[in-house]
Amino acid sequence: MYNDNDLIRLRQHIGNLFEERELAAIYRGEKYVRTPFTDVKYCVWDEEHIAKLKRVECNAVAAKKWFRETAPPWARAIGLPLSIADRQKLTQDENLRSNLVGHYGFSLMMAQYDCRLHPSIADCCSGVLAHKGCPDYLHAKLQEFRPRPLEGLEVWWQTEFEFFDDRPHESIKVFGGFSWSSFEMIASELQSAIRGRQRWCNDGVDGDHLHEWDENIAIVRQRARECYPSKFG
Repeated sequence: MYNDNDLIRLRQHIGNLFEERELAAIYRGEKYVRTPFTDVKYCVWDEEHIAKLKRVECNAVAAKKWFRETAPPWARAIGLPLSIADRQKLTQDENLRSNLVGHYGFSLMMAQYDCRLHPSIADCCSGVLAHKGCPDYLHAKLQEFRPRPLEGLEVWWQTEFEFFDDRPHESIKVFGGFSWSSFEMIASELQSAIRGRQRWCNDGVDGDHLHEWDENIAIVRQRARECYPSKFG
C-alpha cells in the first residue's frame, strides 16, 4: 500500500491530471470530460462532484496497486479493472476467474474502492463457495479456497441447460456474480427507502405508488437479513 508521502504525491498527480483534462475541455468549448483512470464522465464546472471524484480516483489507483500486491497470482495476472468497460468485458468472459475479477471490480467500485473496508477477492471467493447451494463444479474449480461465510456478500446464480440432440436435457446452476456491501451501506439504503416512502406519503401520493415503495423496502429488508443475519435477523 501507499505510505503517507506516496498518498500526498498520488493526490497531487491525480489533481494535475484532472486539471489538464478540464482545461483542455474548456479550451475546446466542451462541458464534459472523463476521469483519467475510472473513465467516469463529469461536468468540468461541478466543483463539489469533482472533489468527490478525485478522492475516489485516488482510492482506485491505490486499490489497483493493493490488488497487484495481495491478490492470488491468477487474479493479479488479470488485473483489477477500473473502468466500466473493462469490468463488463471480464464479467462477460467465458472464463470463471475473469468473471470473479470483473464482479470483484464492480463490488469494490460500489465501496468507492476502499480496500481497507472491502474484503479481499480471496475472502469473496471463500464466501461464494460457502453460499447455500453452491454447485459442486465451482468447488472443483476453486479448490485453493476454503468455504467460509462472509457477511455482506450477495451471490446470484443463473440456470442453464445442457443440450443433447439439440434438446434441453438437464438444468444446471451457474455462477452469475457477487457483490459485497458493508453494514452501513445496507442500513443507509434501507433508511433511504423508508425516508423516500415517507416523503411521498407526506405529499399525498396515492396508495398504488406507496405500494411500490413498500415492495422496494421489503426487498432491501430481505437483502439486509441475508447479508447480515447477525444484525438484521
